[in-house]
Amino acid sequence: FEVAGTFDEAEQAIQPILRARPDAAIIDISLKGDMNGVMLGVELRKHLPRLGIVLLSNHRLISILNALPKENLTGWGYLLKRTVQDVQTLVRTIRMAAEGLLVLDPDIVSSQRPKEDGLLAKLTPRQYQTLQLIAQGYTNQGVAEMIGVSVKSVESHANQVYAELGIDRNDRRIQPRVQAVLKFLEHTRGL
Repeated sequence: FEVAGTFDEAEQAIQPILRARPDAAIIDISLKGDMNGVMLGVELRKHLPRLGIVLLSNHRLISILNALPKENLTGWGYLLKRTVQDVQTLVRTIRMAAEGLLVLDPDIVSSQRPKEDGLLAKLTPRQYQTLQLIAQGYTNQGVAEMIGVSVKSVESHANQVYAELGIDRNDRRIQPRVQAVLKFLEHTRGL
């Protein structure tokens, strides 16, 4: 990774970021000035629609994700600041956001529980575990390594998850992994 710049205020950051055209931006939600980090991310994405954005926060506020434009929820990551110390998680989140996925902090994912009688309640424990790892930005290979199964098994679990959640993985207009993470958020509640 190459750092193209650092900024304290959102207003100072916009033009230099647009000129640099990075693959990803790591943005603190709390910034000086009139714009917060979410607002900066939304503004940047208007001009750089493929820019991966990783939002950082001190708080587990899933409601922040509700402020993102519903028409374009691909390419976002949301990490707690304490998680940034875990370099593997940070790198995975940056890469997956730059690739157009939606990635959540592991602590946020683990603190969520399926709503009773919701779509996720129908998943087997292995399918739910697979969904949780997808939500954290793991590739199929990464999921396989985490749970000790073959990549083919992970593909099978993921396809079963998509089917249970009503996600058409052949629809090219949507990214099934992003849709799965959105369903995860919709059908869970925090502790």
